[in-house]
Amino acid sequence: HLVNGLMVNTIIPYIVAFHQHIGQQEHVNQVLQWTRQIPAEHNSIIHAFEGTGITVAHMQDAQGLIELHKSYCEKSACASCEIGKWQLKKAIGK
Repeated sequence: HLVNGLMVNTIIPYIVAFHQHIGQQEHVNQVLQWTRQIPAEHNSIIHAFEGTGITVAHMQDAQGLIELHKSYCEKSACASCEIGKWQLKKAIGK
């Protein structure tokens, strides 16, 4: 898991930025496809989202949810997040 985390958090962003900089979008797309082949990490953030019924299929899903957690959950901005709004509606029975 450490190697996958290192790849997703350091190596892949560098490769994507490089290929975007030189205008090779096809390579960017290929690299993003690779992230769908890396198994999702499992930590307390991912487990919390999975507990709501969200499926985390691969590392790209996990990274997206971690970013949502940082951007919304840590700031108590549930009403600004689509997942947060869905959870709030579910909690009040709508």
